[in-house]
Amino acid sequence: MSGARTGLGRVALGGIVLLALEALVLKSGSSLAIMGAGVIGVIAVMTIARVRFPSAGIGSVLIAAFTLPWNGVLFGGIRPGDGFILIALVCFVAADVHGHVPRMPWWVNQLTLMIIIIGALHVLIPTDPGYLANRIVVAANGQPTIQFQTNLGVAFKFVVAVGAIPVAFCYAVQYDKRAIRWVPIAFFLGTGLSGVIAFVDRLGLSHLGQTITGNVYPLTRQGGLSNHPNFLAASCILAMPMALWAATQKDQRTRNLGIIGAVAVTLGDYATGSRGGAVCLVLGALATFILVPAYRRQAVNIALALGVLGATAFAIVPGVGQAILKATRLGGGSSADTAGSNAVRAIVGAQGIRDFKFSPLDGIGLQVADQAQNVYIQQLASGGVMLFGALLLYTLGTLRLSISLSRYYDLASALVACTIASTVFNYLEADLTDRFFYVPPAIAVMLAAHFGQTHELPPEDDAATIEERTFRERLRRNLDHALRIRTVHPSQLPTEAL
Repeated sequence: MSGARTGLGRVALGGIVLLALEALVLKSGSSLAIMGAGVIGVIAVMTIARVRFPSAGIGSVLIAAFTLPWNGVLFGGIRPGDGFILIALVCFVAADVHGHVPRMPWWVNQLTLMIIIIGALHVLIPTDPGYLANRIVVAANGQPTIQFQTNLGVAFKFVVAVGAIPVAFCYAVQYDKRAIRWVPIAFFLGTGLSGVIAFVDRLGLSHLGQTITGNVYPLTRQGGLSNHPNFLAASCILAMPMALWAATQKDQRTRNLGIIGAVAVTLGDYATGSRGGAVCLVLGALATFILVPAYRRQAVNIALALGVLGATAFAIVPGVGQAILKATRLGGGSSADTAGSNAVRAIVGAQGIRDFKFSPLDGIGLQVADQAQNVYIQQLASGGVMLFGALLLYTLGTLRLSISLSRYYDLASALVACTIASTVFNYLEADLTDRFFYVPPAIAVMLAAHFGQTHELPPEDDAATIEERTFRERLRRNLDHALRIRTVHPSQLPTEAL
């Protein structure tokens, strides 16, 4: 009992130290100071409480994966997902897990390096202030807005998304292979929680999303814990294939979490009223059904079940189709529902094209990375062909790696579906620097790190493995077996056979 009291006392003392440190630093108003103080404070708490650094790193990675979709939640100007990623890295480095830093694929390194180069170029050779002053910049509501971002600030956040997240995930799987299962689960559950909040808010039963984020939206479009309904839609698109993957696993708990996550993500996407979100969520789900082996084996049953479910819904509620189209703004409403959005898209899209034409090689700076109408114009406007080419290589690298790993992990097949759906969604929405957008590539890198360590499939009862090998592997194994039988020397046969 005395040992438990001593441990509790250490935790309490550490908590007091952390609260005191944050109370002092919050007054400064500096996000960098707040983040640094938070990391130092957490390390102090763990040291006082004698928490094992690798375990703390694993926990921080899972919390980060859970909260990365919440880009509308800020603590002292810091998003919780960003903070926990940095805390996880500090913990793993302090623990010196396996004595080396995980190696990233070349396509991750080249994008990280390109972001740093572009950020440095625009600090050393700033874009013409006269041009920047005459740009047309409007917010999502169509009103003029003032941008406060800096090139280095955006570059830092971008590097966290592209470089820090996969390194933290790989550190986690080095210490505990179960991370390949729990990281995607944490991500789609965090997205699902935000989606449920948005759905309840849309029903008018609460105002929890508005209370937490401070964002005010019309009742027909809710963003949950995101900065904007379109950001919630983007995270739902990425989370859906992972939730459907979990729903196929042999472990009952994982399967139940997958079903819950898929339902929550669907409700959240509905609550956003995003046209592109509705289309791409369906696209991601269909790609998952086609690519994941467990669904391919049940393709006929799934098609019949969906058909029966749809027919039942239309029979019970004849106007359900029109209601869904109206809620997602794909039809069933007046043109006024989408006219304002289309007008804003046209304005910021045209400005993005002008930005690219003004500086086609390296853009006009990362400070405009959250503008323009879609991700591809954002890339060209903020980083020119340099950033566009680097991100193209990054996407192709993610796709190639995920396809290669799908021979061994059915989760990788779900990541292929994520890449397909997000590539289409990027043409419809704008989410270039949001950290959650880079979680699927980071999970693919984590799977590659795990496979590189073991050089073999995980145990059969591991929920992250597939239940069967590809046709090519089975054929090769059978041929090898046949060849071995034919080349057996007679002296090796039993006496009875001779």
